[in-house]
Amino acid sequence: MFKNLLLIAFLLDFSNQALAQKSGTEEAFDIAIEKVMDDESIPGLSVSIIKNGRVVYSKALGIRTEGEPLEISDKFHVASISKLFTATAIMKLENEGRLSLDDRLGRYLPEFEGTGITLRHLLTHRSGLRDQIRPNGATRQEEVNNYVSRVAKDGASNSPDEKWRYADVNFNLLGEVITKVSGKPYAVYLKENVLDPLGMAGSSFVLADIPKGKRADPFKKSFFWLSSPDHPWDLAFAPSSGLQSNATDLAQFALMVIGRGELNGKRLLPEETFKRMWEPLTETDWGRTMMGLAWQLPFNEDGRLVIRHAGSDDGFQSLLTIYLDEGDAIILVGNLDDWPRFELHAELIKILRDETLEKP
Repeated sequence: MFKNLLLIAFLLDFSNQALAQKSGTEEAFDIAIEKVMDDESIPGLSVSIIKNGRVVYSKALGIRTEGEPLEISDKFHVASISKLFTATAIMKLENEGRLSLDDRLGRYLPEFEGTGITLRHLLTHRSGLRDQIRPNGATRQEEVNNYVSRVAKDGASNSPDEKWRYADVNFNLLGEVITKVSGKPYAVYLKENVLDPLGMAGSSFVLADIPKGKRADPFKKSFFWLSSPDHPWDLAFAPSSGLQSNATDLAQFALMVIGRGELNGKRLLPEETFKRMWEPLTETDWGRTMMGLAWQLPFNEDGRLVIRHAGSDDGFQSLLTIYLDEGDAIILVGNLDDWPRFELHAELIKILRDETLEKP
């Protein structure tokens, strides 16, 4: 009896220590996030942190709009993180044998016949195309068709494979390829084949799907918070930057990537398909960062396999970074157009690895 009581006491003590450690780590995350929010006057942040393939922190902090607190379910314009979802859809269609990355773009969009541009060029930003057209709020397919025609007419500045140039146009055209191949509007195909299977049913590539009262307003930095006009969601730009989501939903995507295409026992893509997406294929203008198929591959001196993508548009900035070897991820989404997301990421990953956390 006495031995049993000792065992119970030991287990309770061990459990309390584990809870204290978890509480201490969560508090450290809170302190780091709240400090940067105060220092930089960030209105709202949506944050999820994954360790060893498990979400250990997920919070919404700050405000959605003036006078209204941000809720965990509120959605942000996550900007260029959208490109990862477009690339995932392309790889899914390839896996089904419905297209090849070496297909010429002109096969699907006749306006580009004779250009030599392939789907692989688009995925790696080596198409020679440049962004000359800005989002203007287009909502009809006819306007998307006009966008494609304008790009084909005067969007090229280099020959394919001649130069790496990051451009939204590459993924906007991939979105049209998805529409042509699947026979469904881009946003519908992504919802049915990527978002819903990952449990991201609350996220959408259509702004109108998210009620105004559930969307974080954009802000621009000044002496005081100034709510900027809504970023002009544009149907033509949905594949490159139109996703409305938050860190909680993006964590589901990150968990699937960490699982090499599998989430909760369900497989979205074969493991080998994802490994191909992470191969360094071309140099970029971003220092020692390489480019894979849509994914950015920052150089890491300690040899960790790291993949990421950032997003930036008027009033919004985001960052998704995954440490594949450890199964860790940091997801940051904010409604301010200029805040130190890379610096906050660096601080959070230190805490996650217990490198700076003082044990309670």
